[in-house]
Amino acid sequence: MSSTRGYSSYRGKGNPWKALGAIALVLVILACAGYLLAQNHIVYDDEGRARLELPFWQRKAAEEDSTPISQDEVEVEYLPPESSLHGVAELHAAQLLPGTLKLALEDIVLPEDEALMVEVKQQNGAITYGTQADVPPQVYVEGDGTLETLQAILAEDRYTVARMSALCDSYFVRAEHDAAFLLSSGTFWYDRDGWTWLDPASPQVLGYLTGLCKEYAALGFDEILLDYFSYPLAGRMESLAIDETVDRVQTLRDLAAALRSALPEEVALSVVIRADLTEATGLTADTVEELFDRVYVAPEVDGASALATLSDSYRTTPGRVVPMVYAATGEGSYAVVPAVQ
Repeated sequence: MSSTRGYSSYRGKGNPWKALGAIALVLVILACAGYLLAQNHIVYDDEGRARLELPFWQRKAAEEDSTPISQDEVEVEYLPPESSLHGVAELHAAQLLPGTLKLALEDIVLPEDEALMVEVKQQNGAITYGTQADVPPQVYVEGDGTLETLQAILAEDRYTVARMSALCDSYFVRAEHDAAFLLSSGTFWYDRDGWTWLDPASPQVLGYLTGLCKEYAALGFDEILLDYFSYPLAGRMESLAIDETVDRVQTLRDLAAALRSALPEEVALSVVIRADLTEATGLTADTVEELFDRVYVAPEVDGASALATLSDSYRTTPGRVVPMVYAATGEGSYAVVPAVQ
C-alpha cells in the first residue's frame, strides 16, 4: 500500500468569478452606506440646489471665520446668590408666663407689647399645648383645652413667635433611645442641669422637629425660634460619646436648612445664642447669617462676645439681633422673658 504521508489531495483550480463577486458585493454595501450617510449632510440653498456639507468641512470653516476675543472685551457681572432671609422689623415681644395656656381664656391677660412669644416646647421636651403632630406617647403633652386657647390667642392681630427647645429634651429620648447623646456605656448623658440632649444627626430627631415646626406654621405663628440649638454646652463633656469625625458645623447647618425648607416661605426662622459661636458648639456665624432671620441673645450671655463673629451688616440691620431681657427696655429690639423658666 502506497504511503499518503505529506500528501494533500488535489482540489482543483479556484474560481476567479467568486472573488470578483465578493468584491462587487463589498462595493455595493459601501455605496449604500455612503448614500445613507450623505443624506444627513445634504443641504439646500434658497433656489433648491443641493450641496454636501460634511462635519469636518463645517468645523474648518468655523475655525477660519472665528476671531479670538480678548478677555478685556468680555464683561462678566457677578451676581451673589439671593439671600433666603426675611426682611425683619424691630421686635418688641413678651413671652407668655408658664402655664398660661391652661387657664380659661377669659382669665388670660395678654401683654400689650406688639408681639407675643409662646413657649411651645419646654427645655425638658414637654409640649405646652394639645399638639396634633406625631408625638410619641412617652412625651408629656398638655391637654384640657390648651390647643383651643392657643388658637384663640393666635387669631388676634399680632405678630407671634413659637419658642421651642430644639435639642435639649428629656422626653423624646424615652421613645427613641438612640436619638440621644449617650455615654460610652450606652446610657444617657446628662448636662450640668440634669437634662438629656438630642443628637442633631439623628433621622428621628429631624423627623420629630420637622413635624412640630410644620404644625407651628399651620397654627399661624409668624416666626419659629429654636432654643438650645447646638451641641451640649455644659457638663462632663469628656464623657460624651460623640464621633470625632462628625462635622458638627455641617450637621447643624443641614438640620437648620431642612427645617427652613419645610416651612412656608412667609414664616421666619430664628435661633437663640447661649454661647459664643464656635465650631465646638456646631453653631457658627456663617450658619446664623445664612439660615436664620434673627438671632436672640439669652439673658445670661455676654452679647458683645457672642455676636463678635457676626458680620457688621447682620448685627447692625434693625431687627436682626434681639436681646432677651427680664424687663422692657423701650430701645431697639427686645423680647421680655420670664425670670424663672
